[in-house]
Amino acid sequence: MKTRFSGSSFGNCARAWFAGALALGCLAMGFAQAVPASKDPAKAEPATVETVTLSPFEVNSNDDNGYQAGNTTSGSRLNSSLRDTAASISVFTPEFLSDIAANNIGEMLAYATNVEGEFEDSNQGFNNPTARNADGTTGDFRVRGIQGSFAVDLMETLAPQDNYNVERVEVASGPNSVLFGLGSAGGLVTLTTKRANLVRNKYTTRMQLGEWAQKRYETDLNYVPLPKKLAFRVVGVDSSREGWRHWDFEDFRRGTAAVTYKPWENTTVRGAIERGTYKRHATWPWNGTDQISVWRANGSVLKDTFTAATDTPLGLASLGTNNRIVMSESDNTLYNFRNKLQSGGLGTNQGQSLLRASDMPMAYSFNGPGAHFSQSFRNYQAAIEQRVAKDFVFELAWLHADSDAYITSWAVPNNEIDLRADPNVTLPDPRDPTKTIPNPNAGRYYMEGQWRPNSATFTNDVGRLTAAFVHDFGPWGRHQLTGLFETGKTKRNKRDRTEILVDDNNVPVANATPENAQNQLFRRHYVTLNDFTTYYQGNPSLPVPVMPVAITTGTTTVLKNAHYASAPTSAAGNNDSGKQTDTLMLAMQNYWWNKRLVTTFGFRRDEIVFNDGITERLAATDPRVTSKQRISGEFEPTGRFNRYSYSPTTHTEGAVFHFNSRFSAFYNRSTNVGPPRFDRTVLPGVPPPPTDGNGRDGGLMIDLTKDGRYFLRLTHYDTQFLHDTPIIPGGVGGGNFFTTAVSNILGHLQNSGKITQAENDAHTTFFTSFEVDVISSGQELEFVANPTRQWTLRLTYSHTQRARANYFGEREPWFADFTAYVKSKDPGTVIAATGRTVAQEIAFLEQQIDSNDDVQVQSYGTRPHKGSFTSRYTFGSDSRLKGLFAGGAYRYQSHNYTQMDLRAGVPTYGQKFYGEVIQGFDFFTGYGVRLPWLKTRATFQLNIKNAFNQSRVTAGRFNTDFSGFKRVFVQEPRSWRFTTTFDF
Repeated sequence: MKTRFSGSSFGNCARAWFAGALALGCLAMGFAQAVPASKDPAKAEPATVETVTLSPFEVNSNDDNGYQAGNTTSGSRLNSSLRDTAASISVFTPEFLSDIAANNIGEMLAYATNVEGEFEDSNQGFNNPTARNADGTTGDFRVRGIQGSFAVDLMETLAPQDNYNVERVEVASGPNSVLFGLGSAGGLVTLTTKRANLVRNKYTTRMQLGEWAQKRYETDLNYVPLPKKLAFRVVGVDSSREGWRHWDFEDFRRGTAAVTYKPWENTTVRGAIERGTYKRHATWPWNGTDQISVWRANGSVLKDTFTAATDTPLGLASLGTNNRIVMSESDNTLYNFRNKLQSGGLGTNQGQSLLRASDMPMAYSFNGPGAHFSQSFRNYQAAIEQRVAKDFVFELAWLHADSDAYITSWAVPNNEIDLRADPNVTLPDPRDPTKTIPNPNAGRYYMEGQWRPNSATFTNDVGRLTAAFVHDFGPWGRHQLTGLFETGKTKRNKRDRTEILVDDNNVPVANATPENAQNQLFRRHYVTLNDFTTYYQGNPSLPVPVMPVAITTGTTTVLKNAHYASAPTSAAGNNDSGKQTDTLMLAMQNYWWNKRLVTTFGFRRDEIVFNDGITERLAATDPRVTSKQRISGEFEPTGRFNRYSYSPTTHTEGAVFHFNSRFSAFYNRSTNVGPPRFDRTVLPGVPPPPTDGNGRDGGLMIDLTKDGRYFLRLTHYDTQFLHDTPIIPGGVGGGNFFTTAVSNILGHLQNSGKITQAENDAHTTFFTSFEVDVISSGQELEFVANPTRQWTLRLTYSHTQRARANYFGEREPWFADFTAYVKSKDPGTVIAATGRTVAQEIAFLEQQIDSNDDVQVQSYGTRPHKGSFTSRYTFGSDSRLKGLFAGGAYRYQSHNYTQMDLRAGVPTYGQKFYGEVIQGFDFFTGYGVRLPWLKTRATFQLNIKNAFNQSRVTAGRFNTDFSGFKRVFVQEPRSWRFTTTFDF
């Protein structure tokens, strides 16, 4: 049992307080209804239409005007004017989202201020976008150059985001502790779901047809059987589409049922249930890797023997002496390709260049028909809002989210899928290892890979009590105070497996360690030349034959009957974990000097307990192994946990000063804490600490006409994201250059008799990851205007300077102490494994650290300039074109930094290389008309995205000698959507 940053009994006390608050809340409701407000008999009550009092915890989108939003809850958790909010918050109004026809968070954030996609290109590796993981997402993004996150109703969920049930979208840039305790320093996208509306019946149906066989049907039915008392709302979506890349698809069905009940004037009860299923193709946004050009240029040599000196220049490579079991899908047969050949690249460029479009266009996915992701999810929530007095309201809420996901993931060296040729003239006879047979596929191109079935479950339960006090004290100002207590429990279970082969006794065929590469199954798919629909790495849905396979151990070769199985990939990949969070938050917004000065303060304390599951290998004597249900040595969660406790305190302070009705200045600073990554370790072999976020924003707000029609916000920001651990050179279960050097030094000292085994063990360290800080600063501009009643527009621009710093800073003081210790024991002899003395090995290790620092601190992926312009014009009632509207948008992201040339001795050493600009024009037009015989309003809208087919493929990372692409960014080609909406 390990514990770090031990907490107190705060959590238990807080949970008890929460239960007590629930009971007091029920009493308060009864008291509020039993004692009506006193009335002055001298004042006659005029006959007025009853109005609905808005909750202080929500914003009514009816206050928005075109693209201009009036209010937000992201600054203080209470409904506040954006003009009075010091934090950087951008709101997408319903009209804006409708105009751009955005269906999900990815489509929407393309127009957000200082936001860009995150494809793992911000790290040196650029290898592993999360879309291939069962607990990953397809909508990762960066805000201000730093990873961002999103929450639904301020709650973490793994359900894919869709706008069908979203009432409002707000983007809070930078760390904001008032909104979240654990989250990214980049920012938070807050999605507020639709609620049953007590005011009136409203029925909306929408059909959207589009490019690539898109069909999307939505319904939104709000029914009010008892006006101002009871309302029901049902929202649903059924969507299917293919994609611009062959094999791509996305299908989902989801629905939400909501209810609002107001039994008494001051009491509101709400509830909602959402359920859904989601399926999509699983792939990466690039094509295969070139391992054919050199072989093809040198005559496409076919042979069975390999001599490195003469055959490597011909584009040939050996698969090595280890067993390599390949299932050929062309004849459904297992072969051992041990010592056989494959086509390959040359030198340091091997496996580093993507294929040219003539060899495999980007419009084809290398994962084929069997790669898919499927998920089912459920979201529930219930809330009671009670107005105890005119100025005091509290809300008691419970929220639940859970999901089950499965993906046919894949694992390949260097995270690349190669297009290779089979140069072997013969193959080993599967039935007789002493014989060979002619290779029926000699000279053919193929793709192959190792498939990894991956599943994950997620549950999150949150209880939340929020209280608000809003009062105007006259000359002493108007003040809004918010208090929150929240308790949450999250559970995650992950099962990452790989396909292997076992014998008749359920024992791995070649190596005792189940996940060892010699046991793994490689599925090989031979392609039909230039028929790019056949260019994929095999189909994991095809059954694997049960048949003999020749396995070689040392000098002995035996036939083993091979059966299909799967085994966990690593301890970290097969893990149960949990998180208990108890939060206290206080926030206030204060209006001084006749509202000329508005101050905001937020304080949050989270007590967080992480339970990281302990995973061990199954023993040969385990009943599950002896009964052949499981495999000896495979990883299995034990049900035991390492417990880690943290008690971070975060804060927000801000102020807005209104010089007059046109000009205002603002300043805000805030902090936050991010969750640690328990799938990796840092020196000296412990889980990494939580990340820290620090932010400062300042600038001007200008209301040009004093009526909000022309509103400009100019911001300068500084954001820090500290102690992140994205660098895992050996993977989540592997070592690295540092641990290898330490092991070599200690082993040499022990072999030389200078230290004992116990001393060796005491100084040995093993960890998988390195820390690095991300520093971002820049300027942002957002201008929203409504020049006339018919014309609305929105302009955004940002400039970002992003840097990485303090690579591997956590090595001290450990490394200094280790250096002094081993130098004191140095015998002066050469380490057999390296050919260097201890002192030389330390010096070489320091050089490696410096060299890696040069690589890791580069600002990969940074696009300094980003901007967008969106506008819409609607023809007025006095126009002959009444009902017609038209508009468009322009999106721009400047060239991205790819890498620096660090090849010694070349003329371009030290030169920085960049990619290309990403930009696109979008257009939309529509017509709205009232259909009196149907008592409905119909709207027909056509959207054209990327109208001029710009920025289709741009560089993300170059290969080693900068002669080709290693990674790319791809933008969808021109596409259309036609949306028909009926509002009853």
